[in-house]
Order: sequence, then structure tokens, then C-alpha cells
Amino acid sequence: MFEISNFPELTDLINLYSNSLTQSNNYLLGVAFDDLIKQRKLFYIKGKFNLYLLVDRNISYQLYYFINNFQESFKNNIDKPLVIEVVYKGEIKKPRAIIDYFELNGFSTHLTRDNMALSFTNEVTFRPHNINAHIKIANTKYEASYVCDLFASQLDIYTGDLKTQKEINKYIENGNILCAYYNDNLCGALQFEIKNKVNWLGHLAVDLHYRGNGIASLLVENYLKIGVAKSDTRFQLWVINSNESAVNLYKKFRFTHTGKSTISMLKLK
Repeated sequence: MFEISNFPELTDLINLYSNSLTQSNNYLLGVAFDDLIKQRKLFYIKGKFNLYLLVDRNISYQLYYFINNFQESFKNNIDKPLVIEVVYKGEIKKPRAIIDYFELNGFSTHLTRDNMALSFTNEVTFRPHNINAHIKIANTKYEASYVCDLFASQLDIYTGDLKTQKEINKYIENGNILCAYYNDNLCGALQFEIKNKVNWLGHLAVDLHYRGNGIASLLVENYLKIGVAKSDTRFQLWVINSNESAVNLYKKFRFTHTGKSTISMLKLK
């Protein structure tokens, strides 16, 4: 594994291993790559036919592949777990060859997530709540620390895109984290951000001791209200498709499956 030191080096690598038939999950944009290079978090492994880019995610590496030959083995001596996201649209287009290739090279399917979206042309109706809870935009150091710990304890450590305290602090500076209080006790949080004119719901978690009180629903409702007030009327999220309670929560607000899904695959060290 070798570190990529500059953007031209990355461009040359990608051009060398890319053609019209190349199978790839590379959906990162140039700006994202540039930031990763500056942070010294972007690496590569290359074979005779195939290229693999690896992003250091602290506890694991996110892998982006450029496959030209399915007979060439993926050889590595990585000291951390490897995570791959294989995105596809519709069961008929499920990339079976890619999945089989990585399974043969020691990866296993971890979970599947579905992309759900909502446009406010759907006119969601907000109903009054009779619970002792309220939602506020996070703005204190205590809330920042709580949110970081809550997400770390509730989300999948490999595919949950866990945020550092520094990243959480930045979201709070931008007004992109909501906190929930029940009987004045901090009990849940939701993180969102605007990307390409879409209001993405990134993370949602509720303390185990407060579940069943409508906290998650109240968080989502306030997230949508904020987006509508800012004219961000396109909303999207990813949800684990086996998490029925989460899927039903979003369906309640008229989110629908876009047809796009992603399979997360793991290779543990």
C-alpha cells in the first residue's frame, strides 16, 4: 500500500486503470480527493489490471475499486478492516460479478442500505405531539460531546460514517445538529447537511432508555421543518433495509425508496 501525495499522481493512476469497461464504485469528487490527499489519508494498491484506492477512516479503510480483470486476486497486507460500498439500482442490476469477486477475495456481506427520498410537493402534514419532549439546535460543548458519544455507541462502526469530535463541532457551528430533550434530559440527536442542493439526513440516534416515546419522529419532523423554512425541499437519506422501525418511521413522513441501494462488504484483518 502506497500513499498518494498529490492530485496529478491520483489522476494518472485513475486514467491508467480506467476505460469504458472498467467496473468501479468511485463516486468521490475531485474536491473530496484533494482534501483526503492534504490530510494524508488516501492510499493505493495496484495490480497488473486492477487499482484500489483506500481512504483511512481511522478504524478501517474505505475501498474504492477499478476492476478490469476478475481473475486477478486482490493481494494486500492491510492492518485494518476493509469496507466496500457496492451501489446499484434495482435488484435486476445487482452487481453479482463484483460481489462474487470480493467474496472470493475474503470479503463478506455486512448489510444493505436503501436510499430514500422526499420532495415537499408531497405536502407532509405535521401533527401536534403530546409528549414531554422538545427539540433544539445544538449549540453547547456539552451537547457536542453527548452527540459524538451517542453516535459512536448507536451506529455501525464500519458503515455508520462515524464523526470525530472535531467534525461534530463543525456541524454544530453550521447549525446542522438537532438535540432532543425528554423531561429536560438530553436523549437523542439528528445530524444533517446540504450537498448538491439536497438536504441529507446523515445520522439519527435516540438513547436506549428513551425509545418508544416518539423522540425519533419529533427529530425527523423538526429536521423537515428547518429544511422547508430554508427552501431545501429535497430530502434524502440512507437506511439499513432490515431496520423495520427506521424504515417505517421515514415512510410515515412519505419518504420513498428511490430504487438505489448499497451493499456493504467487510474484510476483517
